[in-house]
Amino acid sequence: MTSLIPITNTPRDYAWGAVDGVSRALGRPGSGGPEAELWLGAHPLSPSRRTTAGDWVDLAEWEASASQPLPFLLKVLAAAHPLSLQAHPTPEQAAAGFAREDAAGIPLSARERNYKDPHAKPELIVAVDDGFEALWLPAGNIHAYLRGTGVELMGPSDNVLRGGLTPKHVDRGELRTVLDFTPGPPPRLVPVEVSEHVVSYRPASTASGRDVDFELLLVTGDASFATGSPAIAVVLEGRFALDTTDASAHLDRGDIVFVDAPAALRASGSGRLFVATGTRA
Repeated sequence: MTSLIPITNTPRDYAWGAVDGVSRALGRPGSGGPEAELWLGAHPLSPSRRTTAGDWVDLAEWEASASQPLPFLLKVLAAAHPLSLQAHPTPEQAAAGFAREDAAGIPLSARERNYKDPHAKPELIVAVDDGFEALWLPAGNIHAYLRGTGVELMGPSDNVLRGGLTPKHVDRGELRTVLDFTPGPPPRLVPVEVSEHVVSYRPASTASGRDVDFELLLVTGDASFATGSPAIAVVLEGRFALDTTDASAHLDRGDIVFVDAPAALRASGSGRLFVATGTRA
């Protein structure tokens, strides 16, 4: 049986965030301060919380009780200033770095800790304010977003090696160990049409993303589609009814639901509905 469970989270107030930025993107009242990122997923640093009573309180607890990992972390990002100059490790680099810092006794909360978990953090971002010009950023790609609002989908990790433009911990030596200097084309990600009113931002459309097991769907009207894993859906514009064979939900702008099992979904409405899912067959 599939459930559609309302979830929420508190925006992260990093210094580069736009004042009321996340709230503005979701059509909600703002906090009056910087709102940089809204994390939607099970990452232990900021797991999404359910807004109704149930068997679990947040998605980290759901992940433990379900004995399965959520294969992605979804974010709504709102930048008023440049983010840090950064890159992310490969799975092998992340596992080795995490083990090395654990063995050295560096607390996970320590400012100088580079590796907060043993996972890679490949990511894609769709620019909400700029025609939906998407980027795919695999391991080793050095980058810094400058400003604007985006929907970002990545591996379930917070491993970031920073080289500048930030008051956070900078470790240029470790950054150099993960950088990939192989020349290549600009990392633009072209959406793939799934059906009428549905496109997929799928890293597998580039050679460097063939091993990535997540994708981001954008639904703009009435449509039927399937997910490849438990999924998270968020409305940034308009309103939708979302239905499975077992459940239904009415979503206005800013509403977010967790789909707790792979499912065939039917969306009715218009606007911009983003759905993060594991890669579909």
